Amino acid sequence: MKKLLYTIILLLSVLCFSVDMHSQEIVEIGDETLSTCNMPIVMYRNYSFVQQIYNAEEIGIAGTISSVGFYYDYTSPFSMSGIKMYMMHTPKSAFVDHQDVIAIDSATLVYDGDFAATNAGWLVVTLGVPFEYNGIDNLLICMYDTVNGCLDSNFRFRSTATTYTYTLTSLYIYSDTDIPNTDNLSTLGNHILSGSSSWHNNIQLGITPAAGHCFRPSSVEVNGVTAHGASVSWSAEDGESAWQICLNDDEDNLIDVNTNAYELTGLTSEALYKVKVRVSCGNGSYSNWTRNVSFTTLIACPVPTNLAISNIGTTTASLSWSEGSGETAWQICINDDEDSLIDVNATSYDLTELTPETTYNVKV
Repeated sequence: MKKLLYTIILLLSVLCFSVDMHSQEIVEIGDETLSTCNMPIVMYRNYSFVQQIYNAEEIGIAGTISSVGFYYDYTSPFSMSGIKMYMMHTPKSAFVDHQDVIAIDSATLVYDGDFAATNAGWLVVTLGVPFEYNGIDNLLICMYDTVNGCLDSNFRFRSTATTYTYTLTSLYIYSDTDIPNTDNLSTLGNHILSGSSSWHNNIQLGITPAAGHCFRPSSVEVNGVTAHGASVSWSAEDGESAWQICLNDDEDNLIDVNTNAYELTGLTSEALYKVKVRVSCGNGSYSNWTRNVSFTTLIACPVPTNLAISNIGTTTASLSWSEGSGETAWQICINDDEDSLIDVNATSYDLTELTPETTYNVKV
């Protein structure tokens, strides 16, 4: 009887765990590799207070935030204690200047503990108090370091610039002698400095959305890139059968598809493209977008390579070259005379009737 009971309890635990894992979505914001030591904590000062704004459009989902990840961009390990993290809703989309501090008297203290990494990669903080994000307001994330001790400017985290260069989405206050007073941050003492930036950290938010949420695809890949096309594929989460594809963030010209993968055609050669995918959930509703995946189309007509001249005789010479990408026809030009080109359909050609003791220039 005990063995059966234990088996049932274990099975239920596994089932509950898999449901919880499936219900959480990782929202990743920021894909650039700008490196900063001023956020989420000012790493080279004893004390600091950092505020960052993430707008609702970037997050794209309402739900319970249970973790926050920051991308640590240095190889050396570190550990800091007594780090506090606050979250709150805010109507502000940016700071006015480096002293435009948002009061946190109504913020939720979501974490109070160690902040540490063993190597480069995502440093994920599991919140002690999950935050209920409404999906409408912007999100303010505050990190507060009140424990004496610092590292140096080599300890950095990845960040992304906001769309508009002068939109200030982060603000940091720091000191080596005084702890910033969160009850009176608008007045900075003589030993407290501040700054602001149009960057904010790349983050991963672990969010559990409300029941019935339509999960976005994952693992978008681009393969088979040619001069004018590419194949886009992704991993479906719940057996979906309809999606929308967006190229270069042009959401006015979406591509509706019901197959996975999809062949993009009519692209411009030698051009950089970004592609993202979302699920068509029915009834006019959609999932969040995936992250953009970038690719560059190939050269439409690549230049031949490895041009070589051999078997030079009194009036003859042999040419050979390598094709660029499956071409079957070429033109040979002698002495830059483009009015008398030689059309060929092989990667070698024998020149004849040349003038003895004469220098020739050849291109293909």
